Amino acid sequence: MKVLPNREIMKTASEQERQTGAKPPNGEFGAILNRKIEDAAGPESPVARVSAKGPAAGVEFRPEAALDTKLLVGLVGNFLDKLQIYQQQLSDAGVSLKKMEPIVQQLTQDGRSLAAHLDKLPTGDGLRDILSQALVASSLEVIKFNRGDYL
Repeated sequence: MKVLPNREIMKTASEQERQTGAKPPNGEFGAILNRKIEDAAGPESPVARVSAKGPAAGVEFRPEAALDTKLLVGLVGNFLDKLQIYQQQLSDAGVSLKKMEPIVQQLTQDGRSLAAHLDKLPTGDGLRDILSQALVASSLEVIKFNRGDYL
């Protein structure tokens, strides 16, 4: 199948352009864009200014900035909720160890994924302290559970 250019569409578009004079003035769009960028890139703005020295001259990659703190707070909160569920199941004599195994596996998996974020948090950060204590507590409980201390 051969594709032919559709000249009718191009002809119609150019005729409409001639009739309405719909061409944008030269440089007006660029001036508006530059003005908006300058307004948005104030001293408190998260917009990064890029110099024209090279394609990557103004780009700075900071891995610690890539870590979304709100997301991490949510993950730590969920992890603490699972620890609380584990504690409640452990104190309930009606819950067998077999029924507790899924929560122990979740604690192990979540603990591994959260441990990777621990080093990215700054020293002295409250979230780092909470996460560190939660990871220690969960790892000890997982070890005790797997060792058979609760038989």
